[in-house]
Amino acid sequence: MLQALDLSVLHFFNGFAGESFALDRIIFTLTNNHLFKTAPFVAAFWWMWFTDLSPNRRDGRYLAFAGLGGAILAAALSRGVQNLMWERPRPIHNLDLEINTLLGLEEGYLANYSSFPSDNAAMTFAMALAIFMASRRLGVLAFLWALVVACIPRVYAGFHYPSDILGGALLGLAVVVLVVRSGLTQRLFGMALGFQRLSPGLFYAAGFIATYQVVTFFDATRELGQKFTSLMEILL
Repeated sequence: MLQALDLSVLHFFNGFAGESFALDRIIFTLTNNHLFKTAPFVAAFWWMWFTDLSPNRRDGRYLAFAGLGGAILAAALSRGVQNLMWERPRPIHNLDLEINTLLGLEEGYLANYSSFPSDNAAMTFAMALAIFMASRRLGVLAFLWALVVACIPRVYAGFHYPSDILGGALLGLAVVVLVVRSGLTQRLFGMALGFQRLSPGLFYAAGFIATYQVVTFFDATRELGQKFTSLMEILL
């Protein structure tokens, strides 16, 4: 029954694909353009850092710090599950499903990546929850953005099953709850504040690099890792 529901939702959204080149390009842009997909979450984190959200300003800063760390951990765990557990081909590469392909999509797109869970959902829902903890109104918008901009277009395009999105979202939410409540996170936050007071220039430079990596889903880091792995294979 759950599998039937999963496929039913998939076919509903994917049923609109392949009919309009303009719509398909818009959807593809939403699934890949980091300015649309993840930059608003990171912008909200910076807003939380510099804005008084409660009588104790530390709360907003702590949630931004913990939310960023939780998003990074959620993305890493999601990718770990993809690499270590059974491989689940993307819907567009499952010929039995008769999935509509986006017009103009290159052949073999995402063929080498497992579908479950969605790291897009894991990271965006993780960040949305941290934002929600700081501001209910902004958090609701963040959850809607995660669902409508970051996740549903990937089902439309056949890049993910709805269950991939659900699995990634639950992973991201669970990780952030654990990270926010962790004593280790609180100690690390105290160290970060000490670093900020000692050397604010270096602190904000490091913060920029960290948030830039989150916005781009660590594309540059992963590319360097792949090149390093390939070099090691050649040398060894």
